[in-house]
Amino acid sequence: MTDGLYPRDAERACLGAAILDNRFIRGPLSCLAVQHFALSAHAEIFALMLDFDQEGSPFDILVLEDSLRQRNTLETIGGLAYLIDLTDGVVVHSRLIERHAKTVVRCWQLRELSAGVRKSEAVALRHPVMPVADRLGG
Repeated sequence: MTDGLYPRDAERACLGAAILDNRFIRGPLSCLAVQHFALSAHAEIFALMLDFDQEGSPFDILVLEDSLRQRNTLETIGGLAYLIDLTDGVVVHSRLIERHAKTVVRCWQLRELSAGVRKSEAVALRHPVMPVADRLGG
């Protein structure tokens, strides 16, 4: 389920799938980057997963827990219980996980577009455009 531009469940499915099968990082999740995650806890977990993948080191819930504890961020992301919950109900099927990853990216693109529109609106309000008739001398 996607809550507007914040696809919490799709993000959780992606992270849970990577925990259950690390190979998904280079497979169906390869389209993802840390900034694509709306929730900072999910971004932090995914960044850690990418670090392990870059090192060629396997990871599971216990390895992630230990690393997050060493960084003093375990409780910030929701603790061990949250890590365990990430895998709850995840169906480890590459095409399904790829679909969830694409949802995460699409929602990130929409958030970026929305932020750009808000920024443009703010600029426009600070610098009103002269009506066309005034510019034409009419």
